[in-house]
Amino acid sequence: MKKRINYLLVVGAAAIIFVGVLLWVLKLTMEDDFTWYEAHYTLYIVLGGPGLVCFAAMAVNKIRLWGYIGLVSFVAAIVVAACFGDLKWEVVVPFGVLILAGLILYFVVFGLPKWDKGDNQKAGYKTYAERKAEAAAKAEDDAKEK
Repeated sequence: MKKRINYLLVVGAAAIIFVGVLLWVLKLTMEDDFTWYEAHYTLYIVLGGPGLVCFAAMAVNKIRLWGYIGLVSFVAAIVVAACFGDLKWEVVVPFGVLILAGLILYFVVFGLPKWDKGDNQKAGYKTYAERKAEAAAKAEDDAKEK
């Protein structure tokens, strides 16, 4: 089932990128009909859309790398929006700090792998030498009983 979901996520990301590029090509060819569409909107679509898909992949696959890729993609989309003047830096910076703090908190609380105590840290664990000595003592006792 995961392979099917991964396939759908890749197809979704490709479709989003295709739509962004298609709108950009339509803007170049039919400028009069696409006056509402600016060329840098393509960057928002191409960066932000797959970022959403990466977050969905992180939720499905439990692989944090997808979350980091999505985070970088979103940050790039927001920086591009701020550079082109669609967003004011006074708005971007506080929201960016809040989103970054929330994502870091999420990764710290839920995303870190749990440390598994090895057998040697569990109560009653015996080293190899202790186990060999017990086996030898048991074999000696068995030999005496016979």
